Amino acid sequence: MYSVAIIPVLVAASSASYLNLIDPKIGASAMNLTLRLLLGACSVIAWLNISNDAWDYQTGVDSGNRKPESIVNLLNGDVKAAHVTSAFFLIAGVVTLLPLFANAPAVAPMALLLAIGCGYAYQAPPLRVSYKGLGEPLCFTAFGPLATSAFFAVFAGANLPSFLNVPPLLWVNAWMVGVTTSMILFASHLHQREGDEREVVAVRSIRRGFLRQLDSTRRFRLLRLDRDVRLVRMVTFRCRSDDFYHLPISESDAKLRVG
Repeated sequence: MYSVAIIPVLVAASSASYLNLIDPKIGASAMNLTLRLLLGACSVIAWLNISNDAWDYQTGVDSGNRKPESIVNLLNGDVKAAHVTSAFFLIAGVVTLLPLFANAPAVAPMALLLAIGCGYAYQAPPLRVSYKGLGEPLCFTAFGPLATSAFFAVFAGANLPSFLNVPPLLWVNAWMVGVTTSMILFASHLHQREGDEREVVAVRSIRRGFLRQLDSTRRFRLLRLDRDVRLVRMVTFRCRSDDFYHLPISESDAKLRVG
């Protein structure tokens, strides 16, 4: 669950190291910096997960026994306690992360805060983008171009005077992080399909009939398999027929056929 917080940090660190762009001021404290970034990122994701459970419980999506593992259900329906806990993790994450951007370009902390804002827009009113089937594009933007590039700026420091100097390799890596995270989010909706349909949550797995597409894909593959099997049988029969007509025959059998 917290791999979405860990991967952007590790990709940013490895990209900066590969490109020899790690700020000399970091030096031997690179591991300490990485751990602090991971701690702050995991705190922000904890806020995202807990508050998402709280908002979904309030809308009725996760109420009752529909999602027993929901934080609110584990707290016996105490939505206020869930919101307070999530706010604590958000504040802890922001307080941990922002001081680490002291040597980064001014745009870097803004990118991080914008990524956190995307997380709020994903779940909370008035936008609740996830209820409109736009959660995956927002997730791609937050974890890919925004968060990964912001963490990269922390490691690069003075070696990155502005975001205009971000190497293309970093953007490629950020794109892959965004796509992977979006696919994880997309797949997480599949087992919640019935509950989401009851509450008319327009996730893409419902809006586009993803499961029906899977069924049609399976049928198409079965038809292709049946066609291939028939083709193999036909070719095998033809080969056997050709072998029969080209079998060597004895002289007596030849006379009988001529006769």
